[in-house]
Amino acid sequence: MDPQLTDPQVREARMLAAIVFTDVVGFSKLAAQHEARVYGALQRDMGVMTNLCRAHGGQVLNTMGDGMLLCFTSAVDAMACSVEIQRTLHNQSHSLPAVEILHHRIGVHLGDVIMNGDNIFGDGVNVAARLQSLAKPDAVCFSQTVYEVVKNKLKLDANYLGPRQLKNLGEPVRVWQVPPIDERASNLGNQNDPIPVSSEPDKPVGASGMKAAMLVAVSIVMIAAVVFGFMKIKAPKMGLDAMPSRPTAFGTAFKKHLKDQEQPDATDTTPPAPVKPSVSALEAQAATLKKSYSFTKLVDFVTLNRDVLPEEALKLETYQTLAGLETYLQAQGAAASAMNPIQVTHFDTPNGAGVTSVRVYAPGGVLTVESDTMGARTMSWGDLTPVEYLEIATAAVNQPIDTGTAITDGAAALQLFSKEYGAVVTS
Repeated sequence: MDPQLTDPQVREARMLAAIVFTDVVGFSKLAAQHEARVYGALQRDMGVMTNLCRAHGGQVLNTMGDGMLLCFTSAVDAMACSVEIQRTLHNQSHSLPAVEILHHRIGVHLGDVIMNGDNIFGDGVNVAARLQSLAKPDAVCFSQTVYEVVKNKLKLDANYLGPRQLKNLGEPVRVWQVPPIDERASNLGNQNDPIPVSSEPDKPVGASGMKAAMLVAVSIVMIAAVVFGFMKIKAPKMGLDAMPSRPTAFGTAFKKHLKDQEQPDATDTTPPAPVKPSVSALEAQAATLKKSYSFTKLVDFVTLNRDVLPEEALKLETYQTLAGLETYLQAQGAAASAMNPIQVTHFDTPNGAGVTSVRVYAPGGVLTVESDTMGARTMSWGDLTPVEYLEIATAAVNQPIDTGTAITDGAAALQLFSKEYGAVVTS
């Protein structure tokens, strides 16, 4: 929490966020059999997920027993992180004894949430939790809302599971799944299976099978019409109820679906029109990006919503310059190491305890700030205060680690950052 805030009342903030839920399959049973080793494996996996979450610009909001709640400002980052978590844990499992291999389910949803202090509420959280419970072990389930955002930005081997009625939620949610790595090759042959119209989670699905069944039904009707015309058979008109039914695999379930659930035809894969977030929600999201120094994303976000956020649009040129500083600083951090760090000679210590020198490096995107007096702190760039960020950026501009990475006008970028955040480097 910002130490400058003195209001004792915790304020609620509504925002659009990508929520990730994780959970271990059968954890209680595993822990009962091999408690110490399973808990050690859980801490190991949670460490992997925490580091990957931070590397993708996310935040760990909570750990709930054997599960984690992660939050991202970008659905693309949330999905990229989730898929990388499963891939990393899968690769890691090859060198582990069987008793120490845990299988995680992951659910991802993009929706409106309410932040209240360290707590988060709303349908966005609930949907992500329900999607996690639908996922197969080692798989990632995500909503149609997430799919629409990431489909042209990430290459995913995902299967469409169709609309699912999630517990305690009103409207069915269209669900996609990135299957376990070991199953992806075999799943390529299941793309023509029909879409299920029930809420059973484990049946293979796909839109093309439904269309094929409809074509069969139409063909039968056309053939019957030709035979009828050729033989000139006169027969009384058949009412709608007396019409021959469609093939059982399609017709019975389809009629039951319409009668019991009164939902649109499952063959209609067009997602519902997205609900436009309010101006206050957009302003909150822009503030979150700014607070985490995600200037590249902030430029894209403000450009997309410039008509709704005119004051932020006036700062686009500033944000573009700071995006260049962000890219440069991350490249310098990635090139640094414990043996060859960014040397920051003046660094404000937490709680105003004074100024010290620190060593900074961020290979793999995980930022480490190390000093002889404070030890090493691992964090994300967004965990830094504006003064800390500026001090590290100043050192990186003045004494670059990666000489192959350049910044057009580092001094101007530092000055803009100082003005935007009211931060001053201690000298």
